Amino acid sequence: MNAHSKREIWLNNLLVVYLFFPETARLSLEEIAKNFGDEVAVHVNDATEEEKMKLDKALEDADPTKSDQASQEVKELEVGKQEA
Repeated sequence: MNAHSKREIWLNNLLVVYLFFPETARLSLEEIAKNFGDEVAVHVNDATEEEKMKLDKALEDADPTKSDQASQEVKELEVGKQEA
């Protein structure tokens, strides 16, 4: 194989990679999934600061580890383990 044919192979490979492999650097996993056709449930990167704060608050409210009822249930379980 001579230098000319090696150069052609290298250039062909470079062209294939450039055209058929999408850029994923600096993208979130959600954005990468979207690029490959998956449905994205939450578009956090496109959200404004206000929308991000609302989402954080909603997630915090839905977090069972931070609710009073969950804390009470955990305490009851701990008391039950100590009695057993």
